[in-house]
Amino acid sequence: MKNFKGHRFEWNPYRAMAVFFVCMLLIFSMCMTILQIDQPSVVNAGEAFEITMQVEVSKDDDSGNPFFLVVGFLAPRSWSTATNTSVRFESSVGNSSMRLTTNDEIDEDTKLPWNTAFLRRFGIGDNYGEVEWVTFIADEAFAAAAGATGTVYITVLPGEDNMIVQLAYGISNQTWGLGDDNFDLVFTDCMEVINGKGYQSNLCGPKPRQLVEQATFTMDDLITIVFDAKDGDDFMLGASYIDLCAKAYSGDQVYEICNHEDVAALNYMGDDVWEITFWPRSYFDIPENQDIDFMEVTFTNDKGNLVVSNEDGSAFIIAPKCFD
Repeated sequence: MKNFKGHRFEWNPYRAMAVFFVCMLLIFSMCMTILQIDQPSVVNAGEAFEITMQVEVSKDDDSGNPFFLVVGFLAPRSWSTATNTSVRFESSVGNSSMRLTTNDEIDEDTKLPWNTAFLRRFGIGDNYGEVEWVTFIADEAFAAAAGATGTVYITVLPGEDNMIVQLAYGISNQTWGLGDDNFDLVFTDCMEVINGKGYQSNLCGPKPRQLVEQATFTMDDLITIVFDAKDGDDFMLGASYIDLCAKAYSGDQVYEICNHEDVAALNYMGDDVWEITFWPRSYFDIPENQDIDFMEVTFTNDKGNLVVSNEDGSAFIIAPKCFD
């Protein structure tokens, strides 16, 4: 037997078969590339807009077997992308509408449903949360033995809320999945949604300080605000009294309670943790016919000479939260 670098060489049919299949995958897999994405930098809330994505398939397998194109789209969960987005493509080998993937359709590389596979493989970019991957698969299969180019058209209906978010796009195919060069992925620059409702939340920014005890809430819920003096600046550690300074915004009107009265005093819970529970409408005495858009809050000591706010001095924002 021949020795190679000190290891004895023996014929192993199973190993040979595995090597054969790896080589076949390299030969038969297709290289998929996103060439360009045209996405607006600013859109209006509640108004549909279109994104175009130029794509290329360099080669198909030797037999030219048809494949189904898969497109992944990362967007805010509040947009309800699965019901408010349509996708289609036109290519040098044919055109097709696209539908949502089902949980029974899986990525051949990860063996997970496509939505989950995109999330596990690619994450959510600069967003701190509240976004989701939604995947679409072509209704028609096409062969591209000699390669192909095409354009994917994504028509999106954004939600009603003002926000800043980073969108992302991915392409793959049902046959080979997210392995090797069988996919491409692009995270774009953060875009703005304007002329909508409420404070403009920045999903691209640093994750906001966790102030509300409830995972999800609206401004019409009973809300518990929690202040942990150990978070961020610690100069309120050991305080004997902490007061809430709060403003509620309702359209052009602003309601404020920031005068260190007992109604605004937080209750000490131990371990430098304080909290206060209230119903915003009653707390600020806001009429029933007025919606509450969001609140601004800061925290002060009993003398009002120590204030905890954002690093830039701005107040913390508490806006309705629909998702964990």
